[in-house]
Amino acid sequence: LATELPSTMPKSVVNFLGAFFSGLGVFVVGLIIGFYLLISFDSFNDSIITFLPNRLRNDARDLINEVNTSLRKFVQGTLLAAVLIFVISTIGFYIVGLKGALLFGLFCGITNIIPFVGPYIGGIPAVIVAFSQSPQIGVLVLLIIVVVQFIEGNFLQPLLMSRMVKLHPVTIMLGLLVFGYYWGVIGMVLATPLIASIKSIFSYFNERFHFLKTEE
Repeated sequence: LATELPSTMPKSVVNFLGAFFSGLGVFVVGLIIGFYLLISFDSFNDSIITFLPNRLRNDARDLINEVNTSLRKFVQGTLLAAVLIFVISTIGFYIVGLKGALLFGLFCGITNIIPFVGPYIGGIPAVIVAFSQSPQIGVLVLLIIVVVQFIEGNFLQPLLMSRMVKLHPVTIMLGLLVFGYYWGVIGMVLATPLIASIKSIFSYFNERFHFLKTEE
């Protein structure tokens, strides 16, 4: 049966699945590299600074530390949101009687790292299993995923990120929409950390050179 699936499935579905898993693989590899860079940032920082003239090293160190702080807070906010989605989804799945509620809740939490579409991607296996149990459980699980996604995308994620990286929720939402429009899922993942990094760089130079200084 497994060998016959590709021939019986529509070509568009096969292409979608291939592109999806390919993109997911790239995303996971990029995520691992990103976490590694954050963990080993101090040695990475020192390696960069050694190539600079002595007169620029202190400024460069301060600037890199500002960006690093923003990125660390972004990671903390992302992990916190993932944990909350894991807890909420697991409780909801358990209440409606979904088998393997803990496992499916964990998968929803992990895929929540991908903005907007993450909870839906994570919810697909849960919905399939739920409908195999009964239509009622399937509908309830689908409703839980939609509600969780609505809360996460419109309230939880923007509020968490605005507090962690000091960006206005509207700025985050616009960034996600613009980056997602041009670069898809990868753009949506990179939107907030890139905007936070740019803000940190601008704030640093503004403090040094007072670009936005107003006359009293």
